[in-house]
Amino acid sequence: MVVKPGEKIPVEGVIISGRGSINQAPITGESIPVEKKEGDAVYAATINQLGVLFIKVSHTGKDTTYARIIKLVEEAESSKAPVQRIADKFAAYFTPAILFISALTFLFTWKITNAIAVIVVACPCTVAIATPLAVVASMGRAAKKGILIKGGRYLEALAKIDTIVMDKTGTVTMGDPVVTDIKGFAEHGDEEIISCAAAVERYSEHPLAKAIIKKACEIGIDVPEPEDYRVITGMGIQANVGAKTITLGSREMLRSADIMISGEIEQYIRQKEEEGKTALLLSHDNIVCGVICVADIVREGSIEAIASLKKLGFDDPIMLTGDNPRTANAIASSLGIKNVKAQLLPEDKLDIIKKLKSSGRKVLMVGDGINDAPALAHAHVGIAMGAVGSDAAIEASDVALMRDEWKQIPEAVLIGRKTFSVIKQNLALGIVFNLVGIALASTGVLSPAMAAVAHVMPDVLVFLNSSRLLR
Repeated sequence: MVVKPGEKIPVEGVIISGRGSINQAPITGESIPVEKKEGDAVYAATINQLGVLFIKVSHTGKDTTYARIIKLVEEAESSKAPVQRIADKFAAYFTPAILFISALTFLFTWKITNAIAVIVVACPCTVAIATPLAVVASMGRAAKKGILIKGGRYLEALAKIDTIVMDKTGTVTMGDPVVTDIKGFAEHGDEEIISCAAAVERYSEHPLAKAIIKKACEIGIDVPEPEDYRVITGMGIQANVGAKTITLGSREMLRSADIMISGEIEQYIRQKEEEGKTALLLSHDNIVCGVICVADIVREGSIEAIASLKKLGFDDPIMLTGDNPRTANAIASSLGIKNVKAQLLPEDKLDIIKKLKSSGRKVLMVGDGINDAPALAHAHVGIAMGAVGSDAAIEASDVALMRDEWKQIPEAVLIGRKTFSVIKQNLALGIVFNLVGIALASTGVLSPAMAAVAHVMPDVLVFLNSSRLLR
């Protein structure tokens, strides 16, 4: 099969000829395209951005990784058992029990008014509305904050969560590369470096090119017109800008052109690569004149949100990503996360979630892409970053964040905990009222008229208690 630049790869297989730059974000979540050459495997539903690929097909249709992801989501959804409510069990036995207690009251006291008072004061609706009132109030409050919760059972599940697991690309990071550093060498200034780089990349569709051009526009630099534009697939790009021949690309590209890289430049590049950044070298007329570093930056507010989650008792958050270990560890370090697992496929993420659940952990998974969907669906609670999240992720999740603000995640946990606390208070209030009311009615302390007045009191108290969740 032949796949041209810009086409989506419809099958899985191995490249038998050609080189290309593949956007694997739909499957692995990697923010920066991966360079592929002869002998490398490719996934269905990924996009070939540069180069012509000749692929030997190994899997099609339902056998592809993409199809398996969809199947895993469906299986995980069907395995979720509904939560059994205390109120349901209570209501099933309440009416027969009250009739039985009323009959016993009459047999022991031979006072029909006492028996009637027992029936009148009994209030099953207090227990019945204890959960729905709290759930409706909390879901309304959450919606106002941009947190869409798909059902009351997920509010209860949020209250019991003890483990936070998160994806990296597009979840804790922005998902799009940006220019983070510009360094000029050999007496070249930063503006000159970004201007030359933007000129070379002016007509490129590569994500790194877009990041460079965006940076040039932010600085307010006029981008010159390139001539004799030439792409070296998987390595870089070369063009004539004015009287200069500009080369922008990897170490390998410059070395293949017999361009020397000094020890100072090499040390700078290694330092930036240890920070999880991609270094692009710029040279003109066989002299290295600058380095531009590009990276997927941490989403605003994620550092503070993770710190808040730790204060809530989540001491060891886990990061799962399809990205390389170097980049994953650099991002995790900036967030204060020590538990990192990199180079994972969707089924690997799902296996980790299953292992955590089998060990008795209550798992919250945060993700955004199709590659996160199986893990989101199988976790006790799955949270999807809504505005940038894929349809599959939002469909598989239990909670969707409409504003993509990380501060909403600890907010959602707090809403769940407060809701569950109010539900328990409401249930306790209903049960205690019924026990005390029935005891007073059966002994004649409450007359039928007094019992009728007392009957509505717990409903009002439950309503007022639940309304606190709206604030």
